[in-house]
Amino acid sequence: MKTVKKITRSSIVNSVLLLLALGFVSSAYSQTATTIGDYVWLDANANGIQDVGESGLAGVTVELHTMTNVLIDTDVTDGSGSYLLTKTITGSEFLKITFTLPAGYSFSDKDLTTDDLDSDPVKTTGIKTLPVSEGVNVTNLDAGMFRKGVLSGHLY
Repeated sequence: MKTVKKITRSSIVNSVLLLLALGFVSSAYSQTATTIGDYVWLDANANGIQDVGESGLAGVTVELHTMTNVLIDTDVTDGSGSYLLTKTITGSEFLKITFTLPAGYSFSDKDLTTDDLDSDPVKTTGIKTLPVSEGVNVTNLDAGMFRKGVLSGHLY
């Protein structure tokens, strides 16, 4: 009498994983984490450029969304103004990064110099849309913010 071995889903998955690990099969469905991040800074002179002596801004919420506004990841800038968002993707796609202004602040103008020294989100919305590719890390997405001025006193 022949013994029939029952094929289960887990046995198929384990076999495929073994073949992948040994390099016999390549996966069209492999995914690699992509990270997006860098820096939010206090743009003291509101010129949209990271100048010497301008410090990072802590406590700013930064969100990563799909183009259909599905929230993927959230981070809050640390004491030095740094943040890091992560998304696992296959291939490439467009994503939106949203910076939330603290009360009393405005966004600096965008794209005034090189990507590693200027502010990137749209001034009126705080959003930056960008294409990302599997395994490619974006390490220069920065946001400059400055305090809104308040006039007080008497006019004669």
